[in-house]
Amino acid sequence: MAITTPDEVKQVAQLTNEYSDEEIKTEIDIVEAELYLAYYLPKRSSFAIDSDYTDFYIHTDKVHEVVRVLASVETSIDPSGYTEIGSPTYWEHIPSNAFITLTSTAITTYDNKQIRVQYTPKIMNLLATNLTALNLIDQTTIVDGEETLTPLARRIKDRIKRYKMLTRSRTIQRSSAQVNYDVWEYTSVSQSDMRNLLR
Repeated sequence: MAITTPDEVKQVAQLTNEYSDEEIKTEIDIVEAELYLAYYLPKRSSFAIDSDYTDFYIHTDKVHEVVRVLASVETSIDPSGYTEIGSPTYWEHIPSNAFITLTSTAITTYDNKQIRVQYTPKIMNLLATNLTALNLIDQTTIVDGEETLTPLARRIKDRIKRYKMLTRSRTIQRSSAQVNYDVWEYTSVSQSDMRNLLR
């Protein structure tokens, strides 16, 4: 699953036959690569399986796609190792739910184990769709030497600005608190806190 689709881009850019799906996919790939570098995608979260539940929250925000799910395994070689567990045998995710549903097989096999989820937030899907749309509009717009935006391009630019603001941290922290911040760290998710928050 890509970060966005040609159909989503066509709808935002109001395109008809200006570009083929393959041309749009090429532009999507470029935007996706840029977003993955800029925003350290996919995002990561972790939780412990509790057999009392089947739904496990990934984040408070909507989730566009679950990229990969890993479960902790204990072996004689690596007691803290992780192995990838696939869908639909072990889990299912319906975009843009903020949770994944573990199957009974997953809960039985990995009860009390730690699960790691790699995912793309829905906001990244919206950002990618609009950035791709704007890039394609820019390629078809003829300018007279001045930077003139069409009303559609202006609306898309405003939307992109809002989406970028939504990707920022929503809490104020001292810069010194981030000195040792590691972007590859997994964020631990408290299931009880998430359930209370999303009620």
